[in-house]
Amino acid sequence: MEEQYDQLLEESARRADEADDAPHAVHRVGIRFQCGDGTTGLVRLSPGWRTGCAAALPCSNSQAFVQTVVDAVEHPGDRPLCKP
Repeated sequence: MEEQYDQLLEESARRADEADDAPHAVHRVGIRFQCGDGTTGLVRLSPGWRTGCAAALPCSNSQAFVQTVVDAVEHPGDRPLCKP
């Protein structure tokens, strides 16, 4: 499933690049997340953020990263970072 997600994201980026010269073009990156109560949301990021992180953080890992942040915000912990 992650492979299909990555392929769809790449196709979307390719199409956005083709339309880049259009005066009305708006390019955003969105990463979905799910809250503990089941509601979903979308983090909207500038395309520059995605371009800068693409080499270090593949698309599927970006979603996992955002979900980890959401989970941490909903369930904050006070453990030191050095303890699992």
